[in-house]
Order: sequence, then C-alpha cells, then structure tokens
Amino acid sequence: MKKILVYLFLGGVVFTSCSKDDKITPEIDFNQALELPENTAWQKRVKVFYDDFNTYVRMDYTVKDVKWNWDSRRNYEHTLPKSEEDAEKLFNFMDETLFQVYPDELLRKMLPYQILLADTLNATKNTKVQSYALSGMNHIIFGGAGPKTFPQTAATKLAAAKEIHECFALSLIAKVEEQPEAFWAVSTYERMGLTSDAMMYQQGYVYRNKVLPPDKDKDYSTYVAWVASNTKAQIEAVTDVYPLVKKKVELLRQYYAAQLDTNLDDLMRK
Repeated sequence: MKKILVYLFLGGVVFTSCSKDDKITPEIDFNQALELPENTAWQKRVKVFYDDFNTYVRMDYTVKDVKWNWDSRRNYEHTLPKSEEDAEKLFNFMDETLFQVYPDELLRKMLPYQILLADTLNATKNTKVQSYALSGMNHIIFGGAGPKTFPQTAATKLAAAKEIHECFALSLIAKVEEQPEAFWAVSTYERMGLTSDAMMYQQGYVYRNKVLPPDKDKDYSTYVAWVASNTKAQIEAVTDVYPLVKKKVELLRQYYAAQLDTNLDDLMRK
C-alpha cells in the first residue's frame, strides 16, 4: 500500500507511559486490499471513496485503530457516531471543506490510510473542548459526527474548517522531501508580546497564542488555514497593508505549487 506513516506532534497533546505489555495492533492489515460491504448508501459511498483514494472512511472502529504502537501514548478521547446519517453529514462537510479544494491526484498520494469519524473528540482526557481534526499513525480522526457536535453555526463551521485545514497541512509537510524553509525564514519566532492583531500582522504572523507568536509548524499550518478560511479580497485587505504577511503568502503559494502541485488560491473561500 502507498500510504506513508504520519508522525505529527500537535499542540496540547499529552503523552503517557506505556509498557511493552500495553502494545496493541490495528484492526486492519494495511498491506492488503479491503473487501468493503455495499449494503447501504453510506457503505457504497465509503467503497467508492476507498476505490478512488485508497483511504478507508470508518465510523465503527475500535481503540486499536486510534491508539496503537506509537499512538498508544496519545490521550485522544472520542465517541463513535450513532448513525450513518451523522457520519455522512460530517463527511459531506469534510468533502466541501477539504476534498473539493485539493486536486484529486494530491489526495490520492497524501490522504492517510484511514479516516476515522467521531462524534465527540477531545485531544486529552482533561480537555473537554470539542476537536474537529486530530492526527495519528496512518489516520486522521475527524470529530463532529453527532447532532450536538456537528458545527451548526457559521462561526463553528469556520472554526472546524480551520482546524481541518491545519491538521491536513501538517500531514502534507510530513510527506514531502522539502520543508517550507523560505517561508519560515521570513520570521524570527522569537518570544515577544503581540498585544494586537496589528502587531501580529506587522511581524508576519496570522496567529498568536494570547500574546506569543507561534512556532514554525503552527505558523505554517495556521497560514494555510487562514488562506482557506478567507476570500481573496479579505486576504488582500491584510496583505496590501502588511508586507511580511504578503511575502509569506507568496512564498506559501510558491511552495504549494512546487511541492504539492496545488494552486494555493484554490483553497480560498469563494
């Protein structure tokens, strides 16, 4: 199988110790093609997606698929979707948000072996904030497949879309030979007080953790999410005023074209 292991360290993830006796293995053998059922409309859609992208979309997995090997040290907490309708509703949102804006050829190369759909999803046992996208070894798990957790309002849909794009952007640079070094070279990433959006933009960032700038990976992923969650006019309203932001968007555009054969502008909201 073509899928490449994804090793991502996302902010806020807590690791716990794990003995050899605790090791578990995934439910699926990644080295053989799957024979998927086609008894329902949802199952047929899952099979079509698998046949096209070699990625298995699942709503009925176990802890062995979420926490195995290196992933057994993650503290992700999740609940399963209660119906195929809930799973498909989230998948429709993902399709509109992510799959329709990236080229099919890139998705065939870069999607993980499994996409797991969850109802509630939390990064740690002690974090009760709903997450919409978390990554692991050979999978990304997407939350929101439930009546109470699906992003209903414009604000929650935007927040979910940003999180999905951040997660996928990080998975992409884990699989390419060249990292976005030119993009990273624009900023110093030194600790400084960014007490306003204007100060943030002046320093070339589109995200700040309260008053602190992001690290390199967070800067890259939030730039991609920022581009994907704004229209071209909204982006230009910032880049026309702040030269460092303009420079980094252009470098990101060049990186996406060269490394991912993708037009960054296609990610922008229409």
